[in-house]
Amino acid sequence: MKKFIAILLTAVLAACMLPVSVLAAAPRDAAIHEVNILGLEAPVAGSTPEYSYTLYADETLGYHIVYQYWHDNTEGCDMFNEQTPFNENHLYSIGCLLCPLEGYYFAEDCVFMFDGNPDLADPEGFMPHPYFEGDWFVRSVAMTCESGNELIPGDVNGDGTVDVSDALLALRAAMGLVGLTDGQMEFADMNGDGECGVDDAVVILRWAMDLM
Repeated sequence: MKKFIAILLTAVLAACMLPVSVLAAAPRDAAIHEVNILGLEAPVAGSTPEYSYTLYADETLGYHIVYQYWHDNTEGCDMFNEQTPFNENHLYSIGCLLCPLEGYYFAEDCVFMFDGNPDLADPEGFMPHPYFEGDWFVRSVAMTCESGNELIPGDVNGDGTVDVSDALLALRAAMGLVGLTDGQMEFADMNGDGECGVDDAVVILRWAMDLM
């Protein structure tokens, strides 16, 4: 009995001498019942999606954000091209991949929220990762794109100015090399015929060179 008590005391003392970080890292079989993703903001027309962390989460809650992505609800596709500008006439949602920390898992009744509001999360946007068990994709509801720079005729790329890059984009569209969104077409059609032609590109170029 004395030997057992001695072993027990030795184990307790050894545990007390461990660094706090080691104790905190011990695996815990804990269910996550609530996820709150912060930093949700509507996209701005004319800007492009930069895949940096605008969304964030409190990692002390047992999970972290692996990466985020934008979804064009109007076109029905994810925006993997960072150079694709947001269109003021489109609806967008933002999603991310959540990964539970070691010892945690997402409970079946887990509530997903954006900025503390469960109504901002799209129920159809919850889906498990096809390869990494325990990871989940979460997506916000569709948001109306906010107006960005005041667009002017000829500003095809929506950056707030009319320059040679707009004329080049219009020319490539006229030659069928690229497609324009409805919003871009509106500012590329300089003569009002409902199309983007070489003559429109020429007008935009003259405008950019202060020849008009």
